[in-house]
Amino acid sequence: MTTVGYAAPALARPGATASQWRNDPTGWIRHRLHGHVWSKQGEILGSLVDHRRTAVRSSHGIGKSWTAAQACLHWIDVHPPGTAMVVSTAPTYDQVHAVLWEEIRAGHRGGDSLPGAITLDDRWKIGDILVGMGRKPADYNEHAFQGIHRRY
Repeated sequence: MTTVGYAAPALARPGATASQWRNDPTGWIRHRLHGHVWSKQGEILGSLVDHRRTAVRSSHGIGKSWTAAQACLHWIDVHPPGTAMVVSTAPTYDQVHAVLWEEIRAGHRGGDSLPGAITLDDRWKIGDILVGMGRKPADYNEHAFQGIHRRY
């Protein structure tokens, strides 16, 4: 099961009206990343806009990680630098690095000049502002994500 959540973004990508991509991550993916979203992925992305939390139960290899990566790219792109943050985790470091963040890096490379740079240590910076990171903290570390926050 993959769980991803975020509230509806407040701003659109540069050059678009504020409302154009606010509640339309599927449209954003088509136009900004030139990607294809199949119906179930669209349902997941729509649920992220409509609900604070979304859980996806499915088999392996159907595009959950790709969808989560697109949601991360969308989230950062539709907010001004420094106001939004993506923090991801998974049961193993290999899943964080070689699965989700590899998809994020691929989407970032393939998009229409998405902002910033994503490093091989799973950090996304726009200038000197950290806007995204992948982590695998120690198991049972209840403080692992404290203090990491932004407005969005």
